Amino acid sequence: GGEFFDRIVKQGHYSERKAAELARTIVSVIEACHSLGVLHLDLKPENFLFVNEEEDSPLKIIDFGLSTFFKPGQIFSDIVGSPYYVAPEVLLKRYGQEADIWSAGVIIYILLTGVPPFWGESEQEIFDEVLRADIDFVSDPWPNISEDAKDLVRRMLVRDPRERLTAHEVLCHPWVKIDGVAPDKPLDSAVLSRLTQFSAMNKLKK
Repeated sequence: GGEFFDRIVKQGHYSERKAAELARTIVSVIEACHSLGVLHLDLKPENFLFVNEEEDSPLKIIDFGLSTFFKPGQIFSDIVGSPYYVAPEVLLKRYGQEADIWSAGVIIYILLTGVPPFWGESEQEIFDEVLRADIDFVSDPWPNISEDAKDLVRRMLVRDPRERLTAHEVLCHPWVKIDGVAPDKPLDSAVLSRLTQFSAMNKLKK
């Protein structure tokens, strides 16, 4: 097992390529769910577990408590999910399978920076930020992150769900693909220390 972020921090060498591998796994799971007609609706790092202690351990997804079956084009209106990861259209009570892609985009943003893209002192403040959907690609460590990574995150965190990438399109993106363009040079060490802090904060909130 092991918590998602703790495991990353423990492994030490951490690069965009490693983040891209994790992104590929996460989005493969979403693609599998969607192909079975299942919306997960509570995608967050705490719901992904490594199966064993090996470096190349598979990831499994847990907690289908909020998941629901859907038909293509079906619209849902219950507000579900976790503040940092919830899609704007969920807060507006009109959403479908694209909401899972938004949540995955938030996870990938955190994997690259160590901080969530939408932040606030209270749930309401976080929701306001999510609805604004104004994403910071300027502050550290973004200047050192590849354009391909930015392109992917930008296209997953599009406010309009109709313009968002599908799970399949994410998996075909050059940054995510096996042997893709994600560089293997280590990410700034500050990213790992922020991941540690973010992970610790999440545990306190439980």
